[in-house]
Amino acid sequence: VTGQDWSSDPFYMRADADTGRLYGRGTADMKGFIACVLTQMPKFRTASLKVPLHIALSYDEEVGCRGVGSMIAGFGDGLPKPDIAIVDWEMKPMNGIEFVKAVRRKHDGVNAFMPIIMLSAHSEMSRVTAARDAGVNEFVVKPISVKALFSRVEAIIERPRPFVRAETYFGPERRRRDGRYRGPDRRGRDSEATEADSDSGTAGANP
Repeated sequence: VTGQDWSSDPFYMRADADTGRLYGRGTADMKGFIACVLTQMPKFRTASLKVPLHIALSYDEEVGCRGVGSMIAGFGDGLPKPDIAIVDWEMKPMNGIEFVKAVRRKHDGVNAFMPIIMLSAHSEMSRVTAARDAGVNEFVVKPISVKALFSRVEAIIERPRPFVRAETYFGPERRRRDGRYRGPDRRGRDSEATEADSDSGTAGANP
């Protein structure tokens, strides 16, 4: 590929022997996520699901998610409202952080308590912190694996974290398991945050 330094054939997907991660041209963008979801379809078909599973995918995301507008307009009116949103840090015309903030502001027709998983090609702590402070439930670094994505969905379902409302923040509780939250709006000091009951019945947690 012109301008790209590949050590293997970029058009042949290969699995790393040590990590099990898949490498190839296009495997770390939205096509990689779609592939991960589709590989789980046989499990979903045989599972005893309590509620139906719906997967909605937009098209032309590279040039502005042209198909997502009509899809969003249909949520709750012919299309079921989403239970979990999986978004990428790099999106247009609205990036992932802007999307999370918009949802948490409870725009009309959108569930402000909806669990959100953020995907990013960057693993810097500053990115993780920014996503957490925007209100994400989980953060996954690309290239993603089926195991990593499943573990985040499992955490949202099995280990939900209560939502809190503070002067400058609304979203899932940001403190880690050790109880030492590092950031603004610490309860009992910067502001008084109150637990908010989720009207969706699902809230997320950081593992």
